[in-house]
Amino acid sequence: MRIKKILMILTAIILLSCMFMLNVHAADAYTIPGANNAPVMDGKLDDSYMKLHDFYACENYKTIGDEDKSIKGAVYMTYDANNVYVFIEANVPINDAYAEDALSMGEFVCAYIAILGTVPGGGYTDDSRFEIGIALGNDGSQLWKTCSPGDIRDSSAQKAVFTEAPFKFFVARDEAAKKNFYEFAVPWTFVDRSGTFSYKEGSQITFNCLANIHVREDYKSSGQPHFYEYGGGIWNGGYEDGGIITLGAYPIIEIIIDEVPGGEEEAEVATVPPVKPASPQTSDTIALFAVLAIASMAVLVSKKRRA
Repeated sequence: MRIKKILMILTAIILLSCMFMLNVHAADAYTIPGANNAPVMDGKLDDSYMKLHDFYACENYKTIGDEDKSIKGAVYMTYDANNVYVFIEANVPINDAYAEDALSMGEFVCAYIAILGTVPGGGYTDDSRFEIGIALGNDGSQLWKTCSPGDIRDSSAQKAVFTEAPFKFFVARDEAAKKNFYEFAVPWTFVDRSGTFSYKEGSQITFNCLANIHVREDYKSSGQPHFYEYGGGIWNGGYEDGGIITLGAYPIIEIIIDEVPGGEEEAEVATVPPVKPASPQTSDTIALFAVLAIASMAVLVSKKRRA
């Protein structure tokens, strides 16, 4: 009887633990590889990027700006010792951004990202939180904005705080394909301006992004913005609604020496990718672990009863 009671108590503890895990780990969780060669800021997708998700093929999106999930696109990331890199591809019927005004989510066709310097609950201050946006002006100019927290609020039109953008970026447009390509390189010193955290393999951050595709006149006439939002805080919700990003290993570079006729040698450089990052871990996968744990305990209890 004593063993039976212990097993019942253990089962209850596991049940409660699994319920707690479901609440804590409901966010998407990605592991991104490091980049041996830094992506070039040119609006072209480099090999070092890993796709996080296609729009809506994930957990942490919001549909308040796109209830029928009509906007198509994809999000990619990588990192190195100096920066975290983000690449956003979005189907944009008409590009519309005015160089003379401060970049506005309500009116501009643009992309935004927001990052917390830690995972949700990991503790952060305004110095380890930011939100930035970029756009391609109708005149071909590259537009940027820093909009959170308040003491770093600035833009390419104002330059009240920064004489130039405190991050690298580039926006490209494929008019034939009706696509915009947004590329960010954000220094780790900007992710955490306090210098409290270090960012290397195993470090974690919280990631949010947004892509506006509505033009100014449409928004003014209807008052209904049309955008894809991942996480929150940029337009709706909070920054802690974003996905959890873990910095993974760098691909291994191997040099293979081959002998050729005449006694000469040729060196061939091969890149061996790190272990493939796991798929986003969502509440569904954790629920499966919970069910398996409960089933295992049930089997143990059943065996004790038969004994």
